Amino acid sequence: MNAKLPAYQAEHGLSNGSGVVAAYFAERFPQTQLPATVEKQLALLREGEPTPQGPLSDLSRRRVDATRERLTSVEGIPAERFAIGAPKSDAATPEGGGRVEIAVIAGDE
Repeated sequence: MNAKLPAYQAEHGLSNGSGVVAAYFAERFPQTQLPATVEKQLALLREGEPTPQGPLSDLSRRRVDATRERLTSVEGIPAERFAIGAPKSDAATPEGGGRVEIAVIAGDE
């Protein structure tokens, strides 16, 4: 979405401001009433955009790798104690915060 708005703005010769979002929204959803706030307009626009899986999957994998490396090398947790599950659908979205969730399995002591 961040790249589409400036491109739309340049293509249509619009000045900076909330009018860019409103104009893009009206063109993208002509049958939908314009939400009252820019934040709501952007939220609906984001919902209508497909999520690019390739780059997000790579980013998710790199985050897990970095977290696992830190926990094994700095904290001394044995690597075999980690269980890496499937990412949740919201983990890669801005609302999900890009968090990494790792379960540490109890070891034999």
